[in-house]
Amino acid sequence: MCARVSGLLDQGYQLYGSPALTSNGERVIAAQALVLPHYVGPEASEGSAR
Repeated sequence: MCARVSGLLDQGYQLYGSPALTSNGERVIAAQALVLPHYVGPEASEGSAR
């Protein structure tokens, strides 16, 4: 795992969903979503019902 992802996990982000793999012809590239589970965006703090 790269240092950037490790840093985000240390900040409370969580891996989400399944990883994906692709190739650019030279190397394999892995991707996976990260989410911040308890984030309250500006819309929620303004009282909008979504």
